[in-house]
Amino acid sequence: MTDPEISFEPLKAELIANVLDIERASFVDPWGEHHFMREILSPSSYFVVMRAYTELVGYGGYWLTGNEAHITNVAIDPKRRRQGLGKKLVTHLLRSAATAGTRSASLEVRVSNVPAQRLYASLGFVEVAIHPGYYLESGEDAIVMWKRSLGQHQPEDRSDD
Repeated sequence: MTDPEISFEPLKAELIANVLDIERASFVDPWGEHHFMREILSPSSYFVVMRAYTELVGYGGYWLTGNEAHITNVAIDPKRRRQGLGKKLVTHLLRSAATAGTRSASLEVRVSNVPAQRLYASLGFVEVAIHPGYYLESGEDAIVMWKRSLGQHQPEDRSDD
């Protein structure tokens, strides 16, 4: 696949309906509109939408907490997965966090979400803990993953992951 023109822009209220479509198609217990409005209004939140050409294909964000970026939500439209877009999105988030002066990043991922675990590991995240029953709707455990040094260059995505 040839690389589409990828761009990122801040999440805005008028884009939430599009984001909610991807959110509902991606998660068992999706965030609601108020969660995304909170991200827009919070000074400690960085949240973007990702476009391939003009099509909104994903979104993601993190919270700045001291010297850490805690990645809260990452999703790619199910119809656009397996094209390397998730890696481009997370790489963008990590670069943004490094530019903001953070030194590390963390996230939680479902134990059943092996593709996401592989993606995060390919970007330098390592498993550091398990949160038993973290996901309330299903009782599923979460793997806590950390990337300790954001000062390292983030690789360009040249794969079809």
